Amino acid sequence: NGLVISEGCEVSFDYAPFPKLVNDPNIYNVGGLNAYTFEIEFMTQNVTDENAVVCDMTDERGDKKTGLQITGSEIKFTTPNGESVSTRFKSGEMNRATIVIYPSKDNEGKFSKGLVQLYINGILSNITKYTEGEVFEILKQDENNKTVSKNLTFKGVKGADIVVKYIRAYEGALEG
Repeated sequence: NGLVISEGCEVSFDYAPFPKLVNDPNIYNVGGLNAYTFEIEFMTQNVTDENAVVCDMTDERGDKKTGLQITGSEIKFTTPNGESVSTRFKSGEMNRATIVIYPSKDNEGKFSKGLVQLYINGILSNITKYTEGEVFEILKQDENNKTVSKNLTFKGVKGADIVVKYIRAYEGALEG
């Protein structure tokens, strides 16, 4: 069950999942637990090219490709300083990927975690630190050459289709 996006199709949501202030502890402070969580349950299918990009939520400015990218067999999130967390998955099976971003400082200005964690099917797969002050907003140039937030988009491309079961983003850390 889910939204099937086959070759030649594209679905774009009027939603930018990585807000500019995702690492601001004054905004993302839920019950004393500072974090921002993005979760997606999905499956790739009909994969003939494991590198085919079915979701590209990376910043189009510069060469570091900050943000989220899903291919036929891998999910990857790259921080603004170029550090990344990634994991491979099996096509043809539903996968639940969760990215948790902890601010680099707590709401009292003290050092916090400054971490990005990637879970696949509830199991911590990868973790990296990021530099204080990094901004996670994913941007692009619109048709009027104005810089705007990049919306969440999935594409069925030659080499891979994607099935999206659900997407959710929330303030707070992943709980057991």
